[in-house]
Amino acid sequence: MAFLVYLTDYICSGTLIHPKYVLTARHCINSELVKVQLGKYDVEEESRQDVQEITISRKHKHVRYDVGLLLLAKPATLEPGHVQPICLPLYSSLQMYFPQTVTISGWGLTETNNPARVLMKANTPVSMSGTECNEDHMMCVGGVKNSNHCSGDSGGPYQAPILQLGNGRVCCVPPDPGRLISHRNAVKLAQLSCGTPGLELKIQNGTFAQRGEFPWMAILVYSTDLICSGTLIHPKYVLTTRHCIKSELVKVQLGKYDMEEDYTEWREEVLEITISRKLKHVRYDVGLLLLTKPATLQEGHVQPICLPLYSSLQMYLPQTVTISGWGVAFENQPMSVLRKANTPVLMSGKGCNEDHMICVGGVNHSNPCLGDSGGPYQALSKYGNNSGGRYVQYGIISEGPAICNRPVHPSRGVMEVSWQMLNISDVAIQTNDAFLFATVHRCTSVS
Repeated sequence: MAFLVYLTDYICSGTLIHPKYVLTARHCINSELVKVQLGKYDVEEESRQDVQEITISRKHKHVRYDVGLLLLAKPATLEPGHVQPICLPLYSSLQMYFPQTVTISGWGLTETNNPARVLMKANTPVSMSGTECNEDHMMCVGGVKNSNHCSGDSGGPYQAPILQLGNGRVCCVPPDPGRLISHRNAVKLAQLSCGTPGLELKIQNGTFAQRGEFPWMAILVYSTDLICSGTLIHPKYVLTTRHCIKSELVKVQLGKYDMEEDYTEWREEVLEITISRKLKHVRYDVGLLLLTKPATLQEGHVQPICLPLYSSLQMYLPQTVTISGWGVAFENQPMSVLRKANTPVLMSGKGCNEDHMICVGGVNHSNPCLGDSGGPYQALSKYGNNSGGRYVQYGIISEGPAICNRPVHPSRGVMEVSWQMLNISDVAIQTNDAFLFATVHRCTSVS
């Protein structure tokens, strides 16, 4: 526990998460905050030699949530049982876990309406319902007499024996592998008839896809000769890569199969929709396109792909994924018709050691190539209560290798796509919650 020291009588606390960092609430950070005290127990006790008082060199405030971070002028001296950092839920298994009871601690107001002199603690249950427990940036606690946090406890932790739950981490529902992640847009996406292939065909490496086999594939239309693709994830949204989003990008085509096909019997089935908004993820090579009107869904022709919205899918990575796109073929020319290929997911290899990467490749002629950017890494998976397999998108093709018939090690890992980017039904989303899924980018050819 960290006691925040102000030039005024303001009371806040925080938690040491690293020898040089203290986590607290954004509203606790103001100009009067000057230092922190570590190893503190009694606020009225005269200065003790074992209490470390360290000035603050920098204050960080989250732009959206009530979360703040304090950078200390020097690292704290760690002492077992006296000054130690708390753990954060950095492992994926902990991010999917939520305790039934958490412990709060701080120097806030007590039942006498006076600040506590010594550090107080209380166990409090995690509430599963309530009128104020309906936002995805909240977690709800309380319900036991005299065991709720009070004014002055701000910045302190909700903690369990194995993790700290920081401000802004949502979970008002117990974990369940078959449960949708906690967000109303996740429910809207999951209710779509997604991921159903238009044809039941055996997939072979490096073959042409059949017409309607991947009805979520979208061609991005530029005013130049750029080639990129994307996937329909909702009637109004196309998922692609950030680097595919240019000023020359004007529309998308859905239900497309042959790029050179002119006005034929198939041409009438191609939906061409202009783009009203282009969204780029601030950190990752992920982009989202908002269409000016919803696509008309047609079974086997225009359908959205499923996303790993169920917690069981977020913890799952298939051994083999299918890639599809109109990228450069072996003659180093873009393909006219949609192609597909199976490619294995690699668990090791050069360049496959970053947490934000997944590695694929290793089978001759089955890797993404230039022009495949924005397309999906997809696999048939059990989806919700659906007994049959549906295609779920586990990744995004970012950049293919210069030599297409060599194995590649694209980047590996867990990708965040902000719900802030999803403005489904034109309802503003006030949370930056995210769902996780793997993405592939920055491919490197290897011999």
